[in-house]
Amino acid sequence: MTEQFRHLHPAVEVHHQLRRGLPDEALVQAATDMDTVVVGTHVRRSVLGLLDLNVPKGVVEHAPCFVAVVPAPD
Repeated sequence: MTEQFRHLHPAVEVHHQLRRGLPDEALVQAATDMDTVVVGTHVRRSVLGLLDLNVPKGVVEHAPCFVAVVPAPD
């Protein structure tokens, strides 16, 4: 997905990492060496509400760097 935008923003450096665990915890852990973390606004809901994952909220609350929360396009 990054390849389609690389020509629009060639100065932006992007790194991909594969990690195990809950998304918000993995992003916060990866953010220790980052300047900025960009996340979407989607909240994953489980059937019974037991495992609702609000990734943007968890990252904003715990990341040691700037977090950009980008809304989905309408």
